[in-house]
Amino acid sequence: MADLFSKTVEAPEARKERLKALLVTARATKKAQTHSANTENRLNTALSRVPASRRAKVEAKCLLMPESHRRTYLRAMTGKSVRAAITAQCCECMGWNRAEVARCCSPACSLYPYRPRGKEASDE
Repeated sequence: MADLFSKTVEAPEARKERLKALLVTARATKKAQTHSANTENRLNTALSRVPASRRAKVEAKCLLMPESHRRTYLRAMTGKSVRAAITAQCCECMGWNRAEVARCCSPACSLYPYRPRGKEASDE
């Protein structure tokens, strides 16, 4: 019974390693929380520029798309940039893959002549 209640003494090196691991985990968690808060603040700031009648739908769509495309999409939805609107539509059509936009094989699309990086692909 005495063995159940006895404290185990941790070696100093093992304790240092365990504390280092805990510190690294704590820092990573804090960094992720800060990044998440910053992203949310930027999203809310950009959404405030979208007309109120469309804000809820735009926000719902933003949450479904990759974070790397949100800025372009929000610029398009505020009506400030025609170029951003074309880029956002092409990226959405190609599954949010920018590399695929240049390889677009839909010449019947009304945006085909204006697609981003479209001049690189040969028109047939």
